[in-house]
Amino acid sequence: MMGKGIRLLFGTLFLAGSLFGQAKFTISGEIANSENGEVLPFCNVIVKNLSGVGTTSNIYGFYSLTLEKGQYSIEYSALGFKPQLVEVDLNDNQRILI
Repeated sequence: MMGKGIRLLFGTLFLAGSLFGQAKFTISGEIANSENGEVLPFCNVIVKNLSGVGTTSNIYGFYSLTLEKGQYSIEYSALGFKPQLVEVDLNDNQRILI
């Protein structure tokens, strides 16, 4: 009997947390050389206004970040290229090609 009550309590808490949790959206895209269109693998994608949050593009230049709804400054950088800063108002999923 006690086990059912504990499971019900945790289930209710989990559901309440899900209902009132912050909405999350995804920023994704590809990073390519603007001069010749070649994809740029292993580029850094850093969320400037969140400490320690970012990712790296894969071998095909693709990247993906899931963040809570809000405004972000995203910096794209690669060795030998000038970093680019993009301001994002994230209120739905967005695809950004750099």
